[in-house]
Amino acid sequence: VERVVKQASIHGKKVSCHSGETSASTALNLGVGCVEHAFCLDVLEPDQDWATLNVESDKVSRMIDLFLEKKAWFCPTLAVMEAVRHGWGPPFWDVHTEQSYPKHVADWLKTVIDGAQDRSVSEIDLATAGLDSMKQVVRRFSEAGVMMMAGSDMPFVPMGTGLHRELELLVDAGLANDKARKMATSDAAECLGLVDTVGTLEVGTSADVIAVNGDPLKNIRDISSIAAMWSDGIKQDLTALY
Repeated sequence: VERVVKQASIHGKKVSCHSGETSASTALNLGVGCVEHAFCLDVLEPDQDWATLNVESDKVSRMIDLFLEKKAWFCPTLAVMEAVRHGWGPPFWDVHTEQSYPKHVADWLKTVIDGAQDRSVSEIDLATAGLDSMKQVVRRFSEAGVMMMAGSDMPFVPMGTGLHRELELLVDAGLANDKARKMATSDAAECLGLVDTVGTLEVGTSADVIAVNGDPLKNIRDISSIAAMWSDGIKQDLTALY
């Protein structure tokens, strides 16, 4: 990790990681600029499950302090946590449609989901509590001022609609609708070093724009009701795209 961060810095790039063998704390101390996935945060005690996490614990507070100290970004991907840990709670296909995936991915997901259907009520309850803890941690990160961006993760959630679901879960976690919107637009652009070209509606930016039916600042689900789209200033044929 140290070598990757050093090489990236030569090219003026930051490193984002899914931490595993290298903990989130170690990664941040080595200069990683963004940590992906709530479950990668090292806030649990040994052998502890997210369902029993005290979200006000010192470990959570220290994790927040480290992100702030290092001026690092956090990408929670709650939709992935819902899909992987909680897909058998509300049936997975009630959240995502099979048509949202390439056929080979949908076929693979069916095997994963079918294998989860025999989980016990206690396992489902554990997953539900774990996802709720992750939401509360994300809320704490937001309230503390940790820089956060919205992201998804193929193949567990589809591109596009998976991000829409992410925004719903962020709002469900207690974040303001406008905060969730910014995490998917200007904040994400800032994290990626692209704020001068994408993520905002300003002169000189790329003119990638969607128009929606409704008002996502009042109902975040309206972000999914796309009425028109422009790419690089050119209006696209939604019928052809879908």
